[in-house]
Amino acid sequence: MDTANLLKALPGCSRNWLYYLESRDLIRPAKNTRRYYQRRTYSAADVETVRQLWRLYRQGLRLSAAVDIIAGQAQRQGV
Repeated sequence: MDTANLLKALPGCSRNWLYYLESRDLIRPAKNTRRYYQRRTYSAADVETVRQLWRLYRQGLRLSAAVDIIAGQAQRQGV
């Protein structure tokens, strides 16, 4: 999924927030470098991570707390 479609699927989410998640190494989109910019393509796992983090963030949790919750869920599922 590209950035524009991901942002449409998550009302209120910004491009900068996605870039912040990327800088924290929470998601790793594939980058296709064009002339003056990079086009990002998000895997299904990245999309699910962003959806979960965005949902928890909108509920008022800090990003670090949301990451801990998701990590705990993944650990319980054996991922």
